[in-house]
Amino acid sequence: MGLSRLSLPMHEAGHAIVQLANPPSPWIESIVMGPLPGGVLGRVNTRSMWEPYMATATAPDDIIAQWRELAWKDIIVTLAGPIAELRWQRTSRGAIQWAAREMGDRCLGEALPVAGSDFDQVRRRVQWLFPDQQERAFTLAWIETENEVAHHWATIVALPPRRRPPDHRRQ
Repeated sequence: MGLSRLSLPMHEAGHAIVQLANPPSPWIESIVMGPLPGGVLGRVNTRSMWEPYMATATAPDDIIAQWRELAWKDIIVTLAGPIAELRWQRTSRGAIQWAAREMGDRCLGEALPVAGSDFDQVRRRVQWLFPDQQERAFTLAWIETENEVAHHWATIVALPPRRRPPDHRRQ
């Protein structure tokens, strides 16, 4: 397989491995590679730890603190896909870290990211968590995620794309 054909599997493997490596996290039901509705190319089918209703819900301070932690973990898992894809494309660690500002502009700039995309999901969480320091928070999350992806890189590349097993019922 060529580099471009494996970029998407590496992107999805980045999400999956970083999620599994940072409990608590929900289980992964499947990893699907598209095309999917809405122009989505792939998806790790799992439940998000932070849900949008949490942004407006009232709850005791200890519960809000837990929601904040879950939102941060979701940001890291969500950014792991794009970072794993960059790493697979042989982008150096230094260049990936330098890309934090550009990616932050893509995520938080005036042009809204595509609804449901990785950057849209990150944007909603960063806006809730850090309404006054969004750019700084994004940069910190990007660098933390790059370190996570680097730490788990051997496992990410070991998660090969697999075809569905043959359906033995047809025989």
